[in-house]
Parts: sequence; structure tokens; C-alpha cells
Amino acid sequence: MLLALDTANKQCAVCLYDDANDQHLAISQTMIGRGHAEHLLPSILEVFRSAFPNEEMPAWNRLTKVAVSIGPGSFTGLRVGVSVARAIGLSQNIPTIGISVFKTIKAQYTTQNDLADHALYVAQDARRDEIFFQSFERDSLSSKPPQALSIGAFVKELNQSDRSTTVIGSAVSLLQWQDLTPAVNLIEHDGEIDIKTMAELATKKSAPYDKPKPLYIRAADAKPQSPLKNLAPPPSAL
Repeated sequence: MLLALDTANKQCAVCLYDDANDQHLAISQTMIGRGHAEHLLPSILEVFRSAFPNEEMPAWNRLTKVAVSIGPGSFTGLRVGVSVARAIGLSQNIPTIGISVFKTIKAQYTTQNDLADHALYVAQDARRDEIFFQSFERDSLSSKPPQALSIGAFVKELNQSDRSTTVIGSAVSLLQWQDLTPAVNLIEHDGEIDIKTMAELATKKSAPYDKPKPLYIRAADAKPQSPLKNLAPPPSAL
């Protein structure tokens, strides 16, 4: 049984997935904006109670894997999700698997669409007039690693493509009034993942499993403070 967690963006989502029988046992998926640290553990307990109503305590020993969304997304939200997932994995001695937002949204798209005749860009609004994105081709996981570009540079890359291109993700709202070629197709999307799809995707990953860590395409806003100068020495040094 796999436990899937997503705190990458505005939602707090948890899913218990019986991979042996391909069955989603319980799901909690709520748009909260902020406060993932306060909501995640109660949401985990909620899905355990829903899946196993006759058990007083969470059935941690039933878990065989933990999956977590590694972003890109909120700096704090990602750290919350990854920390909780790794703690559960460590306590139960089970694998912890990281799945990017890009790959989950790509999986959601390809369940109903074929990439035989076009490229797919999963693009997220990174704010500051930037876009985080990853491109995908048929028969390969990705054509390029995740990266960040300004809106103008991203538009230029799309227009330079020699084939039909589909763009999906929260960044589509930034592109609707841009001067794009007819070969570029935009699909509106709020940028949130489907936790069920992420759970199913995680079960397809095989060992060895790397410890998940947040996918920070851009460095965090917070910077270490500069060392303070001209301070008086501590009393012990006098």
C-alpha cells in the first residue's frame, strides 16, 4: 500500500493507494493556500480513518512505499511534504519516492492524448515574470531537464519549434496574450496535480530509490545574513 502526499502548491492532498489491486482506498484533497504544516498530518490521519474505520490507530505497518510531490512549488510547502514523507519512510523502513509536478501533469495529459505528433511543455507560473517548465517527447521521459526562463524567452523557444507544441500548466494564463505561432496550443490548467495520478505514477518507479528532495529551480528568496562586524567580544574573551 502506498501513501501519496502533495503540498507543493495551494492544495494539501493525501491518497492511500492499494497498488496490488489498483484501488484508491481514501483521498483527502483540499485547497488551503497556506498552512500545509498544520493540515498535512490531520489529513493523513483522515485518510487512514476513512480506509480503515475499525482501527483506532493509523495502520502504518500496512505501508510499503511513500510518495511525495517534489515541486516545483512553494518553498515552505515542499519542505513540509518532503520532511513528513521521509520521516514516515524512515520510521517504517520503506522506500520514499519523489515525483515532480511536471511529470504528474504530463501523466494526466497523456492518459487521454498521444505525443506522437507534437511536443508537450508543462509550464508553471514562477512569478517575477518567469516560467518554470519541462518539455516532453514521445518515447522519452523528457527532452530537457526542468528549467526557468523569462516569459519572453519562453515564448521565443515555443515559436522556434519546428513542430506542433502543446503547453499545459498554470503559466498558460501568462501566455494567452503573447504573440505565439499557430503551431502552439495552450491548455488552461491551475497547476495543481491529481493526487491519484501521482500515486499511480509512483508505483511504476523501480528501485533504486533516491531520497526525495525539493525541486528548487530557482534559489530561495531568503539569504543568509552577513556576519556582524565590530561586535564586542563575549565576556569569556575579556
